[in-house]
Amino acid sequence: MRFIIQRVNQANVSIKGKDSSSKIGKGLLIYVGINKNDNEDSLEIICDKLLNAKLFDDEKEARWKESVMSLDFEILIVSNFTLYNNFKGTKPNFNHSMDGTNAKILFEKLVMKLKEKYKDEKIKTGEFGEYMLIDSQ
Repeated sequence: MRFIIQRVNQANVSIKGKDSSSKIGKGLLIYVGINKNDNEDSLEIICDKLLNAKLFDDEKEARWKESVMSLDFEILIVSNFTLYNNFKGTKPNFNHSMDGTNAKILFEKLVMKLKEKYKDEKIKTGEFGEYMLIDSQ
């Protein structure tokens, strides 16, 4: 799996023109790309790393001391198969991305595992395979 992790003050995802299908306050916006060789075996470790990564300052503004979980922040996690794009000339090639059916299953298991290890209400997501409008600050 490949991740792009962004600290945000707030973020939301809109799907099919609907207002804020999923919305979070302060926390992490995480884009997830799933490789064709990924499997469930590493989900436990991945979730621990995402929840406990020291990405935030503490109250004394000491850099990189707190995690999303220690500060009780939220996570918006969004699937993004383009993270495994390789260009062949000017044409995108997604031969390293997992097929949609299996990627959706693995993505949903990742989300479920995050909710188990943290708090269900703190984990929000987009809709797998849909065009999504992401707004973050």
